Amino acid sequence: MSAAATLAARLTGFAAVTCDVFDTAIRRRLARPEDVHLVTGARLAAAGLTTLGPAAFQAARIAAEAAMRAEAAARGEDEPGIAEVYAHLAACAVVSDAAAAARVELAAEMAVCEAVPEMRAALAGRDVLFVSDNILPGDWIAELLVSCLYPGDARAISSADTRASKHSGRMYPLVMAQVAKPAVHIGDNPHSDEVQARAAGLATIAVPRRLFAPEDAEIAALDWPARLLHSHRRVMGATGLHRYATLLAIGWTLDILATARARGVRRIYFGARDGWLPWQIARRILSRSGEAIETRYLALSRRGMEAPLARNYLAQEGLGDAGPHILVDVGWRGSIQAAIGGEVFGCYLGLLPEALRPGITPATTHCALFSFGHPAPLMDRVMDGYALPELLFSAPQGSVTGYERRDGRIEPLFADDDPTRAAAFAAIAEGVMAEFDALDTMLAGAWGAISATTMLHDVLPLLTKPDLAAVRTINAIPFINGPHGAGHLPAINRMPWHELLLHPGRALRRARDCPWRAGWVRLHLPWPLPGMDYPDFAHRTRRLGLRPDA
Repeated sequence: MSAAATLAARLTGFAAVTCDVFDTAIRRRLARPEDVHLVTGARLAAAGLTTLGPAAFQAARIAAEAAMRAEAAARGEDEPGIAEVYAHLAACAVVSDAAAAARVELAAEMAVCEAVPEMRAALAGRDVLFVSDNILPGDWIAELLVSCLYPGDARAISSADTRASKHSGRMYPLVMAQVAKPAVHIGDNPHSDEVQARAAGLATIAVPRRLFAPEDAEIAALDWPARLLHSHRRVMGATGLHRYATLLAIGWTLDILATARARGVRRIYFGARDGWLPWQIARRILSRSGEAIETRYLALSRRGMEAPLARNYLAQEGLGDAGPHILVDVGWRGSIQAAIGGEVFGCYLGLLPEALRPGITPATTHCALFSFGHPAPLMDRVMDGYALPELLFSAPQGSVTGYERRDGRIEPLFADDDPTRAAAFAAIAEGVMAEFDALDTMLAGAWGAISATTMLHDVLPLLTKPDLAAVRTINAIPFINGPHGAGHLPAINRMPWHELLLHPGRALRRARDCPWRAGWVRLHLPWPLPGMDYPDFAHRTRRLGLRPDA
């Protein structure tokens, strides 16, 4: 028997049902209730109703509710109302229109909440009164329930209406006066929904409480979009390689779009294959905003640039049109931008010092993480595992091998991709886009900038001290281009133990030249040795007198 059917059977014989709202009838897709205020703050800022950023608004909103709760207690009331909270915020110049801002909070709740499906199914067709300890009035809670696909005639009463709460027990006599007898109450709070409900004469059904780990201190120090993402992840239990990529992909895309706006650019070319994920995200952002910025996926590669018809393809795609245009590429040396030439401005994750040359300069490029080697600490971290961004941003199709004329157009030719490789890329892209879409729906497109430090936060463990399971998972994907385009290789070329012992110099060269140095170290060091990043490993080997050229 399903959970919904089991619950429905337990309701048999009761003339009416009273039901708690949050975490019983509906649930937030965020681990902490206060994280809804990040969403509200972002929406308020986008609407011009506050000058505070989302994190600052969250702090002000929490403080305002605490102040109004203290005033309510002094009057002998259990709960303030949301109108009082926003009137206080308006008096403190946090919001410019109290009533409009309060409605934005309701819209934010609607965006982050969903029905508990088994509860909605079990309650279908029954006489239900929803009861909640909440500063939202009952009619707003009814709107919220309807937005979560409960019936349009849903009835709700809140402690903001009665100024008496379930927690104190003073709400239940008022509830009992509105329902038929016998009645049963459903809820997740052992005190408010069980002890106090039974004391008022209600039968009770307890549902499990949702308890999530508190916000990690490292996460709390990041930009607010990262805090929102991680709050969402604690609810969803995110697994898969995409969790290393989402923050970096969203942050980089926002940086690209900000650069385009600042420069007045109206066309952005997202280069194959590294530009696939930013292209998908940018299209969604621009579709919502309605901005007149065109995006194109440019099927181009270093190998493809040497193919016949490559220049014709570039002309067909408008690279000869009056610019400037933006070309998006992961980066490192800027070779594609240099080969295209003309009025093309490059947007990269990073460029190495050797990328600097006529045409590829600070005036013709913008980098999200590091530019021509600065800041060096960020560059060093990324370049210790430079293959990882290339993996995480790879499109789920083969690389460009050339072009052909077809139906009056020049179409790119893609290599047949290894099934394991293609499936891994598709799974990463699907996971990233699912997380982006969830947050974009909550925010209604009201995104904020993400700093370089925050962008790198999720992928940093892979770049420094990855766990063995992650190394093995990633190394099973043949994603490194082989020499002269001959097939694909894993990131780490595993050395047998006897080679490590007999040829330590060769092993050190392998580690130094590996496109994922920390992964090489983690894969080769035996379990009892301490976990270490590549710089620590290199330092220890030098202290032992070992050198890569030995």
